[in-house]
Amino acid sequence: MSLLVENILKKQKKQKLHEFNMTSSPQTMTRLLNNTSNETPIEPKANMWQQITKNDIELMQRSYSFQSTKALMYFLNEVYYIADDLNHHPVLNIDNLEVLVELYTKDINQITHTDIVLSEKINQIVEDINVINFKR
Repeated sequence: MSLLVENILKKQKKQKLHEFNMTSSPQTMTRLLNNTSNETPIEPKANMWQQITKNDIELMQRSYSFQSTKALMYFLNEVYYIADDLNHHPVLNIDNLEVLVELYTKDINQITHTDIVLSEKINQIVEDINVINFKR
């Protein structure tokens, strides 16, 4: 199981513990305790981020293609804005209208929770671009 999925599962377990209330009805408590579903939090096709090891660095990467320079510039500006806000900067490799984004925590050369948060925010930027539908 990838580190990304493991981190998401850990977060879900913590959330369930916070939701567990001893004053709940016996039926609710039984349902919470017996909930052993095998559902994964994300579907592989829905999550296009890949976890790879490159030069002894564990990282997440995803490639994006844009239809116009305006969409590309919007993406780059938003990514830099969010990265500055999080004080966590991705590696961006730009080739014409394609961008390869690599995320990892440089202090430890591994993926951390901050990388996952940033990847989710980057996914949201791309969704916004698809809604805006930039013209050439």
